[in-house]
This record gives sequence, C-alpha cells and structure tokens, in this order.
Amino acid sequence: MNQSILRIAAFGLALCFFCAGSVLAQENMVRGTVTDAQSGETLPGANVTVQGTDIGTTTNAQGQYQLEVPGPNATLIFSFVGYQSREVQVGDQTVIDVDLQPDVGQLDEVVVTGYGTQRRGDITGSVSSVDIESANVGQNSSPQDLMQGRVAGVSIVQNSGEPGAGMRVRVRGQKSISASNDPLYVIDGVPISSANVTPGGASAGGAGGSNESNPLSTINPQDIESIQVLKDAAATAIYGSQGANGVILVETKGGSDGLQVDYSGKVSQSSVLNELNLLSGEEYRQAVNEYQDVPVSDQPGGNTDWQNQSMRSTLVHSHNLSLSGGTESSQYRASLNYSDQQGLFANSALERTSARVNANHSTLDNRLRFNLNVMGSFLQRNHTFYNQAGGFQGGVMKGMIGFDPRRPVREGETFNEYSRNIRNPVALLQQVTDITDQKRGMANFSTELDLLENLTVKGTFGADVQDGIRRSYVPNASSVGGEVGGIAVQSERNISNLVSQTTLRYNRDLLDGAHSVRFLGGFEFKQETFQELGIEGQNFITDATLYNRLQSAQNVQTPFSGKERVTQVSFFGRANYNIQNKYLLEATVRRDGSSVFGQENKFAIFPSASIGWNIAEESFLDVEGLSQLKLRVSGGISGNQAVPPYESLALLEPDQGFTGIYGVGENEVVGVAQSRAASPGLKWEETREVNVGVDFTAGRFDGSVEYYNSRTDDLLLNVRVLQPAPSGFVLDNVGSVSNEGVEATLDALLIDGENTTLNVGLNASSNKNLIEDLGGRGTIDHSPVSGAGQTGVDAQRLEPGHPIGSFYAPVFAGIDGDGNETYETEDGGTTTDLGEARRAHVGNPIPDISYGVNTRFQYQNVDLSAFVRGEQGRQVFNNTALEFTTKSNLGQQINVLQEAVEDGTNAGHVPVYSSRWIEDASFLRLDKLSLGYTLPNTSRYNLRRARVYVSAQNLFVLTPYDGYDPEVNTNVSGEGLGFRGLSTPSRGVDYTSYPTSRTFTLGVEIGL
Repeated sequence: MNQSILRIAAFGLALCFFCAGSVLAQENMVRGTVTDAQSGETLPGANVTVQGTDIGTTTNAQGQYQLEVPGPNATLIFSFVGYQSREVQVGDQTVIDVDLQPDVGQLDEVVVTGYGTQRRGDITGSVSSVDIESANVGQNSSPQDLMQGRVAGVSIVQNSGEPGAGMRVRVRGQKSISASNDPLYVIDGVPISSANVTPGGASAGGAGGSNESNPLSTINPQDIESIQVLKDAAATAIYGSQGANGVILVETKGGSDGLQVDYSGKVSQSSVLNELNLLSGEEYRQAVNEYQDVPVSDQPGGNTDWQNQSMRSTLVHSHNLSLSGGTESSQYRASLNYSDQQGLFANSALERTSARVNANHSTLDNRLRFNLNVMGSFLQRNHTFYNQAGGFQGGVMKGMIGFDPRRPVREGETFNEYSRNIRNPVALLQQVTDITDQKRGMANFSTELDLLENLTVKGTFGADVQDGIRRSYVPNASSVGGEVGGIAVQSERNISNLVSQTTLRYNRDLLDGAHSVRFLGGFEFKQETFQELGIEGQNFITDATLYNRLQSAQNVQTPFSGKERVTQVSFFGRANYNIQNKYLLEATVRRDGSSVFGQENKFAIFPSASIGWNIAEESFLDVEGLSQLKLRVSGGISGNQAVPPYESLALLEPDQGFTGIYGVGENEVVGVAQSRAASPGLKWEETREVNVGVDFTAGRFDGSVEYYNSRTDDLLLNVRVLQPAPSGFVLDNVGSVSNEGVEATLDALLIDGENTTLNVGLNASSNKNLIEDLGGRGTIDHSPVSGAGQTGVDAQRLEPGHPIGSFYAPVFAGIDGDGNETYETEDGGTTTDLGEARRAHVGNPIPDISYGVNTRFQYQNVDLSAFVRGEQGRQVFNNTALEFTTKSNLGQQINVLQEAVEDGTNAGHVPVYSSRWIEDASFLRLDKLSLGYTLPNTSRYNLRRARVYVSAQNLFVLTPYDGYDPEVNTNVSGEGLGFRGLSTPSRGVDYTSYPTSRTFTLGVEIGL
C-alpha cells in the first residue's frame, strides 16, 4: 500500500514538473532565421545552442529554428561550418534573426583528405581547396573547369576547343616522360578510372576525328560539393603507387533534414574567340599576281571567308533539377542534369544526360551508418573530321585555313573540290558522320559501425563501368571517302573498375583534450579491366546505310579486339598526434602490390611523415588578430604505376612468318612467335618529395606560402635490348626527373560592411622542371613537325639539364636580301645552309609563373565577381604558322597567313622548322565575369531563394601569340590514346588546333 502511494506521488510530482516546464517553455520560446551575411541565403543545418547548457537545435531546410530557452538571461550561440560564430543575449526577444559572416580562416572547417577527413587547422601536408560557389558560374562541362587557374601548382590545359576534348592536368609539374602524368581522381572516397573510353574512328586522306576525350565530362559539375587537391608526398603517399602525380578528391552533395527542391538553368551563346589573319580573296589575287606573275583577270573571282563558312555562333543550354530531404537519421538527394553544347564547327556537339542519387541512414543511436552514391550518365559526342597531326591533305582545320579564298563553297550543286592537296572544309563538315555514344555508371556503398566509443570500422565497395561505342562513315560522295568507295567504322571500348576498401579508425582525446591521437588502418583491392573491339569496311554500293551494313562492304578490313586487366592490393595506415593544437605530427605508410610489374618487384612500400607547429598558439607570440601561424614540413615517397599491363612479360603474337600444316587437314595455320623480350625487373616510378609551408590567418587575411622539391627516379623508358633478341626495345626503369617550385595563396575580406562586402583571392606558382638522367641515353628527339618538307623533323628534345618539352631547333637569324631565311652558326656568323646552322634549346612551354585572381563584390542583393588568370614566360611552337607562311603555296592554290606576304621572303620560300616559329605565349585572360541579383523577400512567393545572373567566359585574352589561343597543346605523339598508353608526350605544340570560344550566359537559380 505504501509503495503504491509512493508511485502515485512520484508520478504526480513528475507531472507537475512537466507542466511547469511546459509553461516556462512557452514563455521563453525563441524562433528565427539564420542567413549568410554576404549572399542573404538561408543556412540549413546551422547550430543554435544555449551557452553553458546542452540545450540546442539546428535550422531546418529554410534556415529556420525554434528553441526553448531557460530565461531572458540566456545567451544563444549561432555557428555553422565555414562561418564566424555569433552570440546573442535573449532578453525579451521572441524572434531573433541572425546573419553569419564567412570565416576567412576557416580553421575549424572539416575537409576531405585521403580515406577520411581532417580539421583544416590540423593539416600538415599540402592540401588545397576549390571555392566551388565562385567557380561554378557560367557554363562548366567537367570538374576540371572548376579548378582551372584556382589552385596554385595545378596546370590545366584543354587540348582543343572541341566539346568533350581531353584535358591535360598537371600537379606540380611533369614527373614522368612516357608514363601517364594525370592525377588520381577519387570521387566520394573511391578511386575511379581516368582511362580514355572513346574508341578510334574512321580516317582517310590524312584526315580523321579526334579520339581524345575528357574522362570526367560525364560528371555534372552542379552535383559537386567540394574539391580538394592533395599535392605533396605527405598528402598523397596514403594512395601509394597511384599518388605521384597528385590526387584530386571530389565530394558530391548530400541530403538535408527538410525537403528542398532546386532548379538551375543556363542558356549561353558562344562564338570563336580569335581568328587567324588569312588573305582574303582580293588579297590572294594580288599576291598571286605579284609573286606568281598571274594577272588578276586570269584568276578565279570569288571571295570566300572559309573561317566564317566553317565556324558558327553556337547555342549552349543546361538544366539541373535536384530534390533533397530527410529526417535526423536519414537524408537523400536526387538530381537530374541535361546539357547540350554545340561546337564551333557545324557537326561538333556534346549532349549529356546524367542522374545521381545520394542517400545516407543512421541507426542504433547513430552508431551504425549507411551511405549510398549512385550516378548514371549518357553522353553523345559528335566529332569533327579534323586531325591535328595533319597528313598531306588534312581535315577540316587545314582546309579552313588553306582552301583557296578565290573559290566558292559550291560549284552548282556540288562542293568545290579543285585539288587533291587540300579538302573543302564545309564538305567535310556536312558529309562525314562521326558519333560516339558513351555510357557511365558509378556506384559506391559504405557501412560504418562504431565498435566502441572511439573505434570505428568502415567497409566500402565501389564500381565504375564505362562503355563507348563509336560509329563513323565517310561517304563515297565525299572527295575523301570517294577514293576507296566510302568508309564505315564501328568500334567499342569498355572499362570497368571495381574497388573494395576496409578501414579501422581510432580517435582518442587525452589529458582533458590537450592531446589527441588519430589512427587509421585499411585494406584496398582494386581491379581495372579494359576491352576493345572494332571493324572497318570500305567500298560500299550506297551511302544510304551509313555504318549500319558493314557486311555490304566490298573490302572488309581485318577486325581487332583485345582485353587487358590490372589488379592491385594495398595495405595502408596513418597516425596523427596533436598537442594543444600547437604541435602536429602525422605519419603514413602504404604497401602496394600491382600486377603490372615484374615478378621481382610486385610489391613496394610508400612512407611519409609531416610535422606542424602553430606558432600563434605560443605565449611568446602575442599578436592581436593572429589566430594561425603554422609552419609545416613534410617528406615522403609516392609512386606511378600508370603503364600498360604485361610489359614485364614476354609477348607472344600471331606471325604470318610462322605458318605451317597442323593436324589432319592440309590447311595452313598461322603460328605464334615471341615478339617482345621480358622485363622481369620492371617496377614503379618513384617520387620523393620534400615540402615546407607556412599557413597564416590574421583577421580578415588568410594564406599560405610553400616550397617543394621532388625527384622522380626509375623512369619508365624503352631501352635497347642486346641482340639477338625477339625485339629491339624493352620497357625498363632508367633515368630521373626533378621538379622544384614555390606556391603562394592569399584570401582577404577587404570590405566587411553591413550591406557591402569585398573578397579577393590570389594564387601564384612557379615550377622548374629538369631532366636529371636518361639512363645513359644522351638525348631523345620527339614531337614530329607537320607540314610539307618536314618529314623526319622533331620539335622537342629530351636532354639532361633541360625541362621536359624543351624546343630544340636551328637558331633563326633573320631574312637576307635575297629573301632567304638565315641561321646562326657556331662561330657567330650566319648561313642559309641548314646543315651549318647552330642548333640549341630555344624555349619551353613551362611558364615562369602562373597566377589567378578571383574577386567577389556584393552590395545588398547584387553580386559581382571576376576571375582573371594568366601565365608569364612560356613558349609555344606555332606549327600552323610554319606551314601557312609558305609563300610557294600561292602557286599551289593554297591560302597563307598575312605574314607570308609581309615577311620579305622570296616567291619560292618554303620555311623550315627553326626558332623563328617558337613564340612567346604569355597571356592574361579574363576567364569569368558574372553579375547576379538575389531576389529579396522570396518567402512571400513560397520560394527559399531566387537568383538571376549574367556571365561572360573567356571574355578576352591579352597575348603576343599569333595563333588561335596561347593555351594549346596538339597531341602529336599519341599520348593517352588507349589503355595506359606509353608515349613521349608533346607539350606546347600548336598545329591546326580546334579554336576556343567566347561565351555569354544567362542563368537562373530557384530554390523551393
């Protein structure tokens, strides 16, 4: 009886407290909205807590909160990652709206690093972040577009202006001569394949479509949340044999607690940025009259601007729709993207449709977490029938530059084709069909479990599958295809990449948080498979069936197919020790095993170590406003295994020289013979790097300065084999390359007014690249020069003491009185005899300094941003100018550049490769300019946000270079054409490159 009374009394007492608490809560309920002080956008997920208590909440999808506070003396703390916290005393307020200023220093920002995350203030390696918000304006077709010029030490050059064209990305210089120099891309924690999935297409008469492509063009930039670039060995060694060329970590956007719907749309108009100064029809007639003694009246009377006839103004539009939402334990985000990008040439285009779903769920009081990322994309690419390596007749680009301007596009109903030496570019654009359909599916699923309070295990499985099918047809009706009765090609490539990861993470704070330790250990398995097949037919009865009836070809070429596979297993670990946020230590080690190397060297170990000292935390350095002055020193070893599989093994191939009678029948059978010697000692290229950096944060200023020095040994090169042997060369590890450089960044909040803000970000870098050793080989010449009379001539030379890509040529001295080119001799004189000319290294495409400046100004709801980037002290070989400054072309009905009739050369002048054609390609480019307006009080229209903007990309470029664009690289050495293809890459060569465009965009962003 007494126990029953006690239970009733306890229950009643609890009920009283509950009721009293409810009454007090109603009397002290506070609500409001948290926004970004600069943009006015709401901040979903911002933290609102009562100082000194456990009471708190987070803002919903609309940036709104509601919270019960103990009383009027309570102080609310508003905080959000990347923003400065604010404290507000409640008093008698029931509605408290707060705007948060971005934190320039962002020391507490959590950034993604290898296999995990770190607080930015704790990082001791070289890690750079991309400001996605400022970069993702205008038209961006791939993640690399968001990085270009915005990260110190990262060089990005698009190989041509063709939509979807390949991009050359270099992190802290070029470290390999023949193996890939591309960085490793990791998306949502899973390394992906960056192999080229675009197969080769049809070619004829020295012309063809490019089969270079950007492997990341299937990824929608609007889905990207963050990009981090790991640059030094201390940051990349955790990726071992894949990290020598840097690592780029891409994280995609996740879900939110409340329902959000976002739409963004863009419409752009593009036109060619620059045109070559070619002779008009009238100028050409006068030149032929003067130098070939042909009267104007006896010449064709047309006046065709072939650049205008071949290129167009284009329309580009893209649309992005996303839906996100969830609860405290489950969030999701689904997005759909469509973009249609027309190229400058009539049949050139890139159309992409992509979809992504990201979801996460937690249970067991957040001890068990699941995460799923799925992406699918379909891309259709229309190729232009041009080839940068030229050929005798060439393709669209060569025709556009050299076709006789006195002749019309058509003669009656047919295209004007007056010579076999050059093709009508408009005919090639309209007659040739060359399409690639590319599909890509990426998915990763991870499960994370807290075994103990500080011990977490995580398992991840990822798959990346790509398929590219190319269909090309060169009709019998065209001058090119007509030589063989029409050409049809179908080819396919398939690349699959499977990754499995298991990690164990232990985090522990010691001595009341004064010390902390972090341990990470893991295992990774990766398998990449490449398959290819194709067939070509020639001589068709009709053009009507295009590439769809290959069996009707009178001449079917030998089909081809192949399959290659690379397998890798890895064990890795990392340890971090932090003492009072002053002294930071990190050590990593990774052991990799790869199938691509010899039996003697399947496994290798890649260690690194780094230390950091935040001097600003020391008592002897008491400087007002200085919150960070961190010294970082690191060193480590990383590797490069981006070489074709099976190079360490003896290669057996079918050989027509080994035919014979086999078995019961009388039929001859083709035998198999060894075609390549084995290289059992083949191993990784190994890069050792030391990095010293200083990070500082002082008030509104935040920046860093870094120095690095790296050396790559055991370069993968083809070396001669002692004879007799099955082959003349075999791949081996010889030679060394070094890179040394300085990088600097500075971000500043120059104006921080109530309605006005001004942010400025700067970055600059300089890299010195040198070949240290070629394994006993004195020099290696490469990068063949294109044009009449240039057969067997190379533009670049690899030689110890000079950078990769150094131009080597006779030294041009001028034009003599007889109109002949002259060259310097070894004794200081001049000569017209090329055999007596002095040859030297005459420039290189590596700039002395690269820089970028990003400015963002905001006044109330109006924002204005500008991004300028440039390079100083770099050279480019203008191979296009070399060929089309040939005055003797006037007698072959081929057009020339204006320089050809102004340079003082004689009528029979045929130029040769020399330093005359090595041009200064320094530039200053206004890369992006954007003006936007964010509508105020959008809640009355049931909108979370609404913004409209206009932007201009590639608005102008200031440069002394005479070509279409100073940022150019014609792939004349076949780099990247295949699965882990080996070649000595060209760099800074411009030969009939696809021009770049200037783009104006109108965009809208709406959030519900």
